[in-house]
Amino acid sequence: MTLAVMLAILNLLTHLSWIAFGSALTRAFSKAEHQGVKNLLFGGSLLLVALWLLLDNPLLAL
Repeated sequence: MTLAVMLAILNLLTHLSWIAFGSALTRAFSKAEHQGVKNLLFGGSLLLVALWLLLDNPLLAL
């Protein structure tokens, strides 16, 4: 019972922090002058994940 309560509290806290951080990002990047920065950050993140997936792919064995 104690573990279930602890996991429920952890779940609630992580969801609340995810929501708060998402709201802060939305407010920060909703301004027109920050759209270019947002595009560069998100595009760069997407590129890094693609490279990571390519390098970690066992079928390619680079």
